[in-house]
Amino acid sequence: MKRGLFVTVLCALSLTSCFRDEGPIEELNIYVERFLKYADSYGYNFRDEEHELKVRFSDLDEDKAGVCYMNTSHPILVEFDSAYWRKISGNTNSEYLKENLVFHELGHGLLRRRHDNAELANHDWKTIMCGDELPDGRSPNINYRGERRQYYIEELFDQNTKAPAWSTLDPDFSGLVYEHAYTPDLTSNESPFTAGQSDYFTTSVSHQGFSISNTKNESALYAIKYTDFDSSKDFLFEITLSSNAEEYGVLVGQCDVDEKNYNGHYVYLTSERHQMIGELTCAFPFIDLYHSDIGTNSNKISIRRVDDVLYYYLNDKFVYHDNTSDLPTGGGYVCIPLMARSTTVIKQLAIYRNDPMRRSFQAVVTELPCPPLRRTPHDR
Repeated sequence: MKRGLFVTVLCALSLTSCFRDEGPIEELNIYVERFLKYADSYGYNFRDEEHELKVRFSDLDEDKAGVCYMNTSHPILVEFDSAYWRKISGNTNSEYLKENLVFHELGHGLLRRRHDNAELANHDWKTIMCGDELPDGRSPNINYRGERRQYYIEELFDQNTKAPAWSTLDPDFSGLVYEHAYTPDLTSNESPFTAGQSDYFTTSVSHQGFSISNTKNESALYAIKYTDFDSSKDFLFEITLSSNAEEYGVLVGQCDVDEKNYNGHYVYLTSERHQMIGELTCAFPFIDLYHSDIGTNSNKISIRRVDDVLYYYLNDKFVYHDNTSDLPTGGGYVCIPLMARSTTVIKQLAIYRNDPMRRSFQAVVTELPCPPLRRTPHDR
């Protein structure tokens, strides 16, 4: 998410727009006014004669969504990148992305806050004011939704806000027993894990597992359809993968092959030991985690759903959780994204549920593009 605005504090808060056909300035001012209402509720007064703010759209550098000039401009000038604003429009979380961006830049300009790259216990950023050079090369992706959003707004206006309970969650499901399980033998050459070839993929079976190779010079998804797998119900999904690609992972959710449309929850691992967790109808991953212990040979990714919460595990270690109440769920696809000319091996796959499963799997060769990681841009 590109971030950065030019904010100006002058005498009497007036919103001066420089539209230049580069963005919907009226929409931008909605978020500015929302910030001011929150500021009012926390005892700040940015509506007096000592403050004036100028916001506008501009054409910023590629890695910037907004810039705030606090010390070199009077009034405070904040500029937003018009291309970035258009890019995030239409996504499921575009409303939150825009609010996060505007609030971050006004945090610089009006609250006079600097960048702060502290982390919570669960490795979410402590504040939406993260930026500049981030630890371990992480991106400033903020899971700015639901209870997390409420915390981030409170912390923005009150830096003494206590760490939220969700940041220290350590779930215990040791007593949870699933009545039904699907654990295919990936070395037996049984449908849908069989050797074959298509325009995009070559598949093979060995003692290592089920191997999928992308033979094209563009990324694509290999989809496995499971008509009985409904991601809107409780489940435990486990998959162990190895890959020679710089990015690999799994997507669990909905897929319409005919319309070349899909969405769902995904986990990506990178060769730089990052783990990206997100949902495809959102513009960016919810979080970019760094794990020094990500395996170089293979890694086990697990996703557990209990009620409206998804719990993510890496190599059997709990790493993150997220609420699904405001996101689409359902569908019966497990998709393996493959970068151009890369090979991924499924070494283990298991699905556990409490409702009966007919085990009706079907391999679906797709020409769908891989969902990009699309890391949030920094501001400077």
